[in-house]
Amino acid sequence: MAVHRPPGVLAGTYELLGAVATRHFGGRTPEHLRGRWMLTAGMGGMGSSQPISAAILGLSSLTVEADPAKIERLRAAGGLDVVARDLSAALAALDRGREAGEVLAVGLLGNAAEVFEDIARRGWCPTS
Repeated sequence: MAVHRPPGVLAGTYELLGAVATRHFGGRTPEHLRGRWMLTAGMGGMGSSQPISAAILGLSSLTVEADPAKIERLRAAGGLDVVARDLSAALAALDRGREAGEVLAVGLLGNAAEVFEDIARRGWCPTS
């Protein structure tokens, strides 16, 4: 089953992320984004365009979602490269991708507030 996105949402998300990349990292090319990743939450409707748009830009992503059905739907549609079983596995996948020079869209089942706090506690920074 394909993930439904209203027309223009993917393009709009791509442009928004590109503008953020230009402002904060000096550009939207792979050279500007190599080794960086973004942290976001939600895979429903418009949120499902975030990991896809990030990947198009050459930016890895970790997307946290509380509904396993939404994770599976996006994975089945090709919008996720990895579905991690826990935060440690998700961060390890991002590390492996960075070391291999790969862009990965990682999905994680969880409560975003708790996961984001855990990431901060571990000292991880999405832009590093």
